Amino acid sequence: MVDLKDKAVVVTGGARGLGAAAARAVVEGGGRVLITDVSEAEGARTAAELGDTAHFLRHDVTSEEDWRTALDHAIGAFGRVDGLVNNAGIASGPLLEEESVEHFRRVLEINLVGVFIGVFIGVKAAVPLMRAAGGGSIVNISSAAGLTGLPLTGGYGASSGAYAASPRSGPSNWPSPASASTPSTPA
Repeated sequence: MVDLKDKAVVVTGGARGLGAAAARAVVEGGGRVLITDVSEAEGARTAAELGDTAHFLRHDVTSEEDWRTALDHAIGAFGRVDGLVNNAGIASGPLLEEESVEHFRRVLEINLVGVFIGVFIGVKAAVPLMRAAGGGSIVNISSAAGLTGLPLTGGYGASSGAYAASPRSGPSNWPSPASASTPSTPA
């Protein structure tokens, strides 16, 4: 287990699946976590299960204002931000011949643009705090679907592929793709 004593981490898409597991690991490691998600009931329940060191905030990752609010909340509640886990995403879709441009764009907006906004705002708001505290991490979760594709996930695969091809610069940890079965918020 990683020692996260006195650390504060923001986890997007933290209501369930990989995000909830990340939030749980933060708390089990001795840290505090701000769970953000659009799934309010599940997010509040996950935070309640984790106890007083977990907070929940409704957060749409496609909104710059929601990003600022989330980071402000974490700083206000914890006095610091040591980590940001960009985990929010959706993985659903119809057959390609039934995929609408609107749905495709929505998936890209959440899975790709949402991460960009988080890194962009996170770098401005959280990285100075991380540096002052001696370090921190921004961890961006992606999918092997961007490398291999998956049936019924055209937008998901495209967003993961674009994400995987993004420049690996800035104060981020870009993990290698790993396989995990998780529930994703339906589009």
